[in-house]
Amino acid sequence: MSGGLDSAIVAAGLVRSGRDVAGWFHYHAIDREGDERVYARAVAAYLGFPVHETLQDHRIVDAALMADVPVTLRPNVASLSVFHDRDLAARGRALGADTLLTGQGGDALFFQPATPLIAADLWRDPQPWLSKAATIADLAGWTGRSIWSVLGTALRARIEPSAIALPDYRVDLVARDMPHDDHPLRWLYDTVDLAPAKQLQILNLAACRAAFGGSWCASAMTVRHPLMSQPLLEHVLPISALDLTQGRRDRAMIRQAYAERLPPILLERRGKGCLTPFFGRMLAASMPFLRDYLIGGVLDQHHLLDRETLAMVLDPEHVMRTNCYTEIFVVLLMERWARAWCDRITAIDAARA
Repeated sequence: MSGGLDSAIVAAGLVRSGRDVAGWFHYHAIDREGDERVYARAVAAYLGFPVHETLQDHRIVDAALMADVPVTLRPNVASLSVFHDRDLAARGRALGADTLLTGQGGDALFFQPATPLIAADLWRDPQPWLSKAATIADLAGWTGRSIWSVLGTALRARIEPSAIALPDYRVDLVARDMPHDDHPLRWLYDTVDLAPAKQLQILNLAACRAAFGGSWCASAMTVRHPLMSQPLLEHVLPISALDLTQGRRDRAMIRQAYAERLPPILLERRGKGCLTPFFGRMLAASMPFLRDYLIGGVLDQHHLLDRETLAMVLDPEHVMRTNCYTEIFVVLLMERWARAWCDRITAIDAARA
């Protein structure tokens, strides 16, 4: 129970199903942005169940933690929230729980990004242009752009669709000479004729698939992500981003659908919780270990990382000034995965010898 809309939707469905639930868990930080207890408590009270609250803070990444990270066939980037993942797995074991349900994927499925790309959907929408003008104004207010900017996006999508580009997700820590495609995902094959906002939604859904990888929770329980189930994806994907957002706010359609199923304080909420300060403090406090673990590590030795950029990023002041946390955690888990498999291969070779 994160305190967000997506986990609340799953919780509402679980309560309506009448299934036995061993426990409901909420994690929060000391920062105002990372403290969503008021929303988690509101959902719990509305749906009628107790929620266990856990404070996450003052954590350090060290050798003992990395040695405990589960290693599977593929890199387990589902464990980015390391301490939350490990703690929740331990609680699941203690309760004898066999399944963990999450709200993963809801942001992508119900369309959370505030992007002017939605304006391109207006060309396919049957509503009269007077209504479309109002939608453009709503989109401008929601995305924080001028009306002319949003209108320009719609016109470019009509005149020159190829000029509308999806966001470029930077990979600053990867070596510059590494081959790199903008979006090397099969999910984006044959999508060029789709509206740009729909392509963005598919890209985000593909990225959410990382949640199906290995993790502490996955090693302790069966992890289910109901909002990424195939029937639900097949039902929602044909719906335009314009309809999903009503051109005025994130996940507007699903908010309306749950008007009688979740508390107003949650449905009317604007904005999301943010754990950036928590992760920033964690990485800054862990910097001596991170530098020793990554600089000269397996990935670095095989020239997969840009050592100069890595050395610059692995500095407490740099980490507290910039938001590069996700890429650092991904590289950290990739390094753990690479070391573990190198050790296994070495052990196999030694046994054969």
